[in-house]
Amino acid sequence: MNILLTALVLSTSLTAVSTQTNQFYITDEGKGSVPQAPFSSELIEKARHAKDSRPAEDDSEGHWGTVTEGFQLSLRFEKDSFTNGEPVVACVILRNVSDKPLTYPYEYSPDNREINFVLLRDGTRVYGIYDVRPGATFQERLKALRTGHGWTRLSPPGTQRNFYVNLSDIFNLTTNGQYIACATRAILKYNSIVVGEVSSGNAGFRVTGPSAAPAPHQKGVSQ
Repeated sequence: MNILLTALVLSTSLTAVSTQTNQFYITDEGKGSVPQAPFSSELIEKARHAKDSRPAEDDSEGHWGTVTEGFQLSLRFEKDSFTNGEPVVACVILRNVSDKPLTYPYEYSPDNREINFVLLRDGTRVYGIYDVRPGATFQERLKALRTGHGWTRLSPPGTQRNFYVNLSDIFNLTTNGQYIACATRAILKYNSIVVGEVSSGNAGFRVTGPSAAPAPHQKGVSQ
């Protein structure tokens, strides 16, 4: 009941914003603010000019996936190339593109596996620490199962939520090459407790070797 009341209040204020403009989505930073309170004018203005707040068709850098149950998922990296050993941080954006309040599960497991990734290097699958490899034993498959408690979070219409994941903590990215990643995360189907899944588009990045150190200057040698 409390969730429904909160959703109605949020829907009233946010639908007005999204309907009037239909050009940007507000990032819900979720920093402990009162859920039913409207977003500040500063946050709305920030969204108006932010690249990642634009509709998917106007955000080629977002690698947005198809809409699923009113949700859409984006995967992006801050740059196209990373030096070997440098953290590779993915920004995943979960957006409510519907005109209704939606919900999604979060903090499902203590190892923070809210978002799953499929990663390829030069066309070959790269397995992470949470992946079940082909031919895995029953014990290995059992170990990969998630454990812990789950909660749900409200996603008002016209808003989005950002998640940051360091892929270097999940995958071995010490091999140079071209990588392609896709993200998925669980959602709740509208007005239901049934869990679904939304996927991003494919986003690429390259891992390269460190730059060669400059040759030391030798005294007495003319340049």
